[in-house]
Amino acid sequence: MHRNLFVCLAFICCCFLSVQAQKNDTIYLRNGDRITGELKKFQYGLLDFSTDAMKTISIEFDKINTIHTAKYFEIRMNSGEKFFGRLKKSEVMSTVNVITVTDTIPKRLWDIVLIIPIKSSFFQKIDGSVDLGLTFTKASNVFQYSLNTKVTHRTTFYSTQFKLESLETDDGSLKSKNNTIGLTVSHFLPHKWQSNISIQVQQNTQLDLDYRAQAGYAMGYDVS
Repeated sequence: MHRNLFVCLAFICCCFLSVQAQKNDTIYLRNGDRITGELKKFQYGLLDFSTDAMKTISIEFDKINTIHTAKYFEIRMNSGEKFFGRLKKSEVMSTVNVITVTDTIPKRLWDIVLIIPIKSSFFQKIDGSVDLGLTFTKASNVFQYSLNTKVTHRTTFYSTQFKLESLETDDGSLKSKNNTIGLTVSHFLPHKWQSNISIQVQQNTQLDLDYRAQAGYAMGYDVS
């Protein structure tokens, strides 16, 4: 069991090796102020923006005049239209210029429903979380560890998510295992459609379940 734990930790450490993004995006507010930092995401009318001084803040979109960034983003309009490119400051109020490979397209901020970054290198495209717990009860000589992790790799048209949930208990004479490993691949299609393929493997020794594998395919439509 300890060996499995170390293998899992080594895998997670490799996945999370990444270069910290430079905070050189600029938000120009309607009151004349501007904020420099890192644009994390815009969704549901709020822009998440990370700064060194104020950590991560949320800015209502009706307070923003324009945006400038050199990084690559997916920009989704309320019509379902998608653009992939960079955001450039516009001289027109409440407007941003979307710089694609072939064109510069001005867009009103209130027509945008989603802005998410598309990172350049492999490791920068990885995002996720890890929750690790270790307990040992001396009186009953019970050792238990839990591990919950989710890692997502996002590109322009695909998102790959790996999920691991593990709970193992060892009292010296009996070991119990409850493990779930899952992989989901999403393909982003035009006009808010997407397809998903998922595979999941489960193990639960308390239920006499050695291994169970499940696979599925689904189509979805984003109603936002």
